[in-house]
Amino acid sequence: CMKKKFQEAFDDLSKAIALNKKLVDAYLYRAYACEGLEINQSALFDYQQVQRLKPGSALAFLKSAQLKIKMNDPKGACNDYKKAADLGNAEAQDIYEKCSKEK
Repeated sequence: CMKKKFQEAFDDLSKAIALNKKLVDAYLYRAYACEGLEINQSALFDYQQVQRLKPGSALAFLKSAQLKIKMNDPKGACNDYKKAADLGNAEAQDIYEKCSKEK
């Protein structure tokens, strides 16, 4: 049942993005829907669109880092945690301090 809701959200958000490719929130929420549908590569793409359109979005870097951990990319995740931390995200700061010591 939840998969159907994620699919509906994905479809609606894709339509919104087709009409306006600069809708930052639509990319962010579609990334959430992609994660719910377990389409990680598409979710990552959408988080990267948010990063491109709104470079000051600590949340986009945090979510991207968390997804990269799931995708077995610890180095990429650590880089994104650093960016999120630099943008003021406290959760990312704590995790970045740990991952930077593991290098």
